[in-house]
Amino acid sequence: MFFPILRSCLLAGFVAALLFAAPVRQSIAAEAQATPEDAGLRDENIFIALKPLNVPVRRRNEITGFVALDVSLEVADDAARSRAQRLLPRVRDAFIRELFANPAVQRGTQGRIDYRRIRSVLLHRARQILGRETVLTIYITGT
Repeated sequence: MFFPILRSCLLAGFVAALLFAAPVRQSIAAEAQATPEDAGLRDENIFIALKPLNVPVRRRNEITGFVALDVSLEVADDAARSRAQRLLPRVRDAFIRELFANPAVQRGTQGRIDYRRIRSVLLHRARQILGRETVLTIYITGT
């Protein structure tokens, strides 16, 4: 008798999570489709290198290690660079919060880091803080 009730609760929670998470996932997925080539490469590209970000590697909800990621933002112009540099502490804070809240390792793999997901989530967060027009793309330049 207990298991059917539990199953119903789990199913309801799963459906609710799908419904509420769908708009965010679609927005993140759309940004992930934007490749560096879509950023409008030009001679005067402006890049802002962040200090390395330490990403926790988890197995079974336990942190087993850390990976340092080198991340750079590509911004639209000098005004965008000025804005980004002024708000860089907020960007780093959002990145660190995101990286600690979500696993970096792909599920079902032998510890492979999901760079595509990390990149799309960080791009989404950077655009939330700095504006869609400010941040053209994000590069993970080293681990």
